[in-house]
Amino acid sequence: MALTLAAIVAPAVIRYGLWSATGGHATMPVGVWLEGALSPTWKMALMALLLVVNAFTLTYIGTYNMLYGAKSYLPAVCYAATCCGVFFSGDSLMPVVASFFVVMGLNAMIPGLRHGTSFDRCFRGAFVMGCSMLFYAPAAMLAVVLPIMLPIWFRSAREVITALIGLALPLAGGSYVGLLMGLPGDFMIKGLIEGLMTPSGVQTAVFTNPLLIVSASVMVLTLFLSLGSFLASTVSMRTRPYRIVMSMTVMLAAIPLMLLFPGRAPELVNMLAVPVSVIAPFLFNRYTGVMPLIIYLLWIVSAVAVNFTVGI
Repeated sequence: MALTLAAIVAPAVIRYGLWSATGGHATMPVGVWLEGALSPTWKMALMALLLVVNAFTLTYIGTYNMLYGAKSYLPAVCYAATCCGVFFSGDSLMPVVASFFVVMGLNAMIPGLRHGTSFDRCFRGAFVMGCSMLFYAPAAMLAVVLPIMLPIWFRSAREVITALIGLALPLAGGSYVGLLMGLPGDFMIKGLIEGLMTPSGVQTAVFTNPLLIVSASVMVLTLFLSLGSFLASTVSMRTRPYRIVMSMTVMLAAIPLMLLFPGRAPELVNMLAVPVSVIAPFLFNRYTGVMPLIIYLLWIVSAVAVNFTVGI
């Protein structure tokens, strides 16, 4: 598993260093500051660190909550194959940073959702997830995800409101700090709106690469087959894994909604890797045989190969 993860992540990080960023049209003010403060070498180091931390934290969430019936490192591999193997560019740092806060927020929130009323966990988890909006505008989809996700865990309306307050607090705090620095009080909200509404001007020529098409197609196929596997096993599935997967399905549906905004960009797939990495392992853990093996190998090989051909 470690070699597979390294084989996917290492070429992607090197290519990230070679592919000059275009400025990240959806990058929020704090993200702009972070990218300006770091040298290219430190950006590559931060990218590699966040990819590994995200991958293993998602693996921990899946293993600790017994999602797959047995210990599995497939979430880490599926995260790397989706994040680094479908579309990875010089503007991918902020989506990966945003994903880090989403993953850490989920890791903080989920343990509290297993018990009775848990305002503390809901607030802290939502607050950490809300930090993602300081760096990347499309992370605003969390405002849609949380009100749908929390009722899946039978959370009360008060807990949902508490979570939404925690989600909005980082933006409010950022606006207050900006106000103290002499900036307009609404500069964070304006940055969020501009990030979502300003056309990205993405060049579509890169999407003609056959390996990228194969990698994306295999990811979509794996996702649909895994969802089918999940639905077929819901009767025998424990409550906690069921609710986690349903929550990730809500996030999986919400992230593509960001494509409806003029500021849509292919780097959004870097955030899509979070729910995909939780759902995709169901196919490989629950079914054995030639077909799952072929799908897995094709996905990994194409995810590795695409980093040697796109964007250099």
